[in-house]
Amino acid sequence: MPSDTNGAVAATPRFCRTEREWLEAASAWIADPLTNQAMMMASLLIDARPAWGDLALQPVAGVYQHLSEHPRAFRLMLRESLTTKARIRSLRDVISLRGGTFDIKSHALVPIVNIARWAALARGSTKLQTRSRLAAGSDSAVLPDDSAQVLAEVFSVLMRLRLEHQVAQMNAGRGPTDIIAIRSISPLSRSLLEQSVREIAAVQRRMSNLATYLDGSEW
Repeated sequence: MPSDTNGAVAATPRFCRTEREWLEAASAWIADPLTNQAMMMASLLIDARPAWGDLALQPVAGVYQHLSEHPRAFRLMLRESLTTKARIRSLRDVISLRGGTFDIKSHALVPIVNIARWAALARGSTKLQTRSRLAAGSDSAVLPDDSAQVLAEVFSVLMRLRLEHQVAQMNAGRGPTDIIAIRSISPLSRSLLEQSVREIAAVQRRMSNLATYLDGSEW
């Protein structure tokens, strides 16, 4: 497993903190979410696991379980979770041979992961797995049960396609990547990719529209 190329690793001072230091930093990020890379750092902390000491510690639980009590940060995190769009138009270009590859992680999986993270926080959940987060964050005005179920099913389909692709690469003596050569997969897999991206994009549009018109207390 390669190290993060952006330096988000426990060996750097910014990511090597005690529980108290994490809690103090997280409180500052919520209070002022537009400074000091607060949104990015919050997302990293929410996905983090302890690497030393008490592995049961969950620093995020002390602050982000009550994120909904901070409307400004709450709304900004929702907006941030919808920034990475499912790339349905790019996928059409690929399938029609105007392009040759598709990044299954960046253009399909990351949008689901981002939505799941926010949805779980909206319900005060500290779950870490994407499917568990979708289950915990469903049945809300912004992410109803049917949308969460669609994303969970699509996530499973995409992860299977990703795994099959990476296993095939390794069997061929190559390193695993998230870049799929469209001509190398079956018509069924191409169809599943296209439909998955359509479903993700539809959920993103609906969430964005509802967030525009609903008051934060209704989320």
